[in-house]
Amino acid sequence: MRRRDRIAKLEAEISFLHLRTDELERIFTDRYGPQLPNNAEGRDCLRIMANHFAILATTERRLIAMKQMEDRANERRIAAN
Repeated sequence: MRRRDRIAKLEAEISFLHLRTDELERIFTDRYGPQLPNNAEGRDCLRIMANHFAILATTERRLIAMKQMEDRANERRIAAN
């Protein structure tokens, strides 16, 4: 898979994860109001959201690294000409 294709795939994944976290926030707010309950169910919801944020952060770091690699490759191509 070409680097640009991988970058596009990561960007799509990030968009989906943002959409998903927004959706989870709406569901939790509808169900519990502005604050999660202080019980096992509330902790489960918090764990789900934290997991999504962790995946999002990892994916964003991968995207930044891929774009930096692409920039360096472009700089080398320009320097070679």
